[in-house]
Amino acid sequence: MAFGAMVALARRAEQGGSWLVRISLAQVGKWMADLGEVPTASLAHVPAEFGEAELDSWSTVSQTPSARCAISSPSCRCPRRSLLGAAVGAAGYHRPAWPARGAA
Repeated sequence: MAFGAMVALARRAEQGGSWLVRISLAQVGKWMADLGEVPTASLAHVPAEFGEAELDSWSTVSQTPSARCAISSPSCRCPRRSLLGAAVGAAGYHRPAWPARGAA
């Protein structure tokens, strides 16, 4: 699904226009199930639980008006824009609005 979106965005950037991506969630689920399970022996080096340091490396912490909030870090980075540009806040603390163009 993500691949289809990325291809559509690349085509839009190169050729212009808009692109439709059709995907079947049932077929994606079947494809994933058909991949089979990972052999248990190949998981010997994988810990049963992740340690606190490992989890911290995948997290971003923000201070909200009511408490500290730990969230998963973005899985991608945009060179000209921070995905965490606005602090996470409790509902009702911030008016919903797009940031000013050019603000980082």
